[in-house]
Amino acid sequence: MILIEMPGNVRFILHMLHEAGHEAYIVGGCVRDSIMGKEPHDWDICTSATPEQVIKIFKHFKVIPTGLKHGTVTVVKNERQYEITTYRIDGEYDDARHPKSVIFTNSLKEDLSRRDFTMNAMAYNDQDGIIDIFGGIDDIKNKVVCCVGDAKERFSEDALRIMRAMRFAVRYGFDIEENTFNAMLQRKKLLNKISAERINSELTQIIMGEASIVSMMLCKAESIFVHLFPQLKDSNGSYVNNIMNSESIKAVRLALLFDFPEYELKEILSTLRYDNETISSTLHVRTYGQSVMNDFREDESPEYFVRRMMRDIGYDDTRRALFYSLAYSRSKLNKNKEILYSNMLYIAMKVKDKNDCYMLSQLKLNGNDIKRFGYKGKDIGVILNYLLEMVMKGVLKNDKQVLEKRVEELSDMQKV
Repeated sequence: MILIEMPGNVRFILHMLHEAGHEAYIVGGCVRDSIMGKEPHDWDICTSATPEQVIKIFKHFKVIPTGLKHGTVTVVKNERQYEITTYRIDGEYDDARHPKSVIFTNSLKEDLSRRDFTMNAMAYNDQDGIIDIFGGIDDIKNKVVCCVGDAKERFSEDALRIMRAMRFAVRYGFDIEENTFNAMLQRKKLLNKISAERINSELTQIIMGEASIVSMMLCKAESIFVHLFPQLKDSNGSYVNNIMNSESIKAVRLALLFDFPEYELKEILSTLRYDNETISSTLHVRTYGQSVMNDFREDESPEYFVRRMMRDIGYDDTRRALFYSLAYSRSKLNKNKEILYSNMLYIAMKVKDKNDCYMLSQLKLNGNDIKRFGYKGKDIGVILNYLLEMVMKGVLKNDKQVLEKRVEELSDMQKV
């Protein structure tokens, strides 16, 4: 018998429900994660008690009526929130996402049968152990994502489950069971009914997985992604190789997935309701990454090029742009470029770690120092920028005496 170590608060809530004569179990993701040896983030509880009965049982605690019509209340214990949901049967779905109504039931089996995947349709308490009616443990052992019951019905009820199936497969390195995957393909058009915010959330989690697994999913489920984003059809699958060779940085992955001109990239991200910071970062990745690949000259020093980038756009954007360029070079099997961009990344990280000079604020000389040599107004800025250029190129050392000597030389030259 599998034993799951539950937090004391959860044990207390189950005990209170049992003492009042009701069934109660932890359910869903916390059971799945515990079986897989992962620490659960949330502990959801299901029970035969109605919401009104739950509220009465926990009358001495703070109870939040989270979703009474769907049978969910939240109990606050020791400043932690725990959702308690009554066993239920979902009514008809009319928007490929939410049931029009729910019916409360006394049957745990009926409640579990409405859930999405077998790995999420298990319940547990210390008295009964694991309740695994649909083979979730075997599917976890066999590393497959499999729908509960009829897969086409599950996806018709809630089309977002199509994205969730891919997310679970990527997160855990699982395959998607054949009937489940075929049903995903057959029901993909229902994704049109899902809100952009929901697609955004699932897509982000999918593409942020381990690169090789993400690229395999993008390839396997190409028709689903092309349905969601028709622009991908003309890319000939290049985004798969790009992702395969990339680091798990959200803005980089988005720029490589939607590798389109800036206006088109911005339109896609805006339609998906990404926040302004993500949109800006992703646009910068593509713009600056393309600049790295197009503007660097073979006769130029990589050290100076990187420092100049860091001066102009900052360390974070420089780092992301170089990761974007590196992914490109790897996907095109361009070894020379791969070595170059890897070296640039090393330079950027070293400059940052050592706090080497690439900004005016890091110069050992400031405007007041320049004034002592007779410079005024705009000339002060000209001299400071000149000194910064010389330091970044390695011509001058960022040392106050060295810099003062050079300013003195320039001042003497002007007097002649």
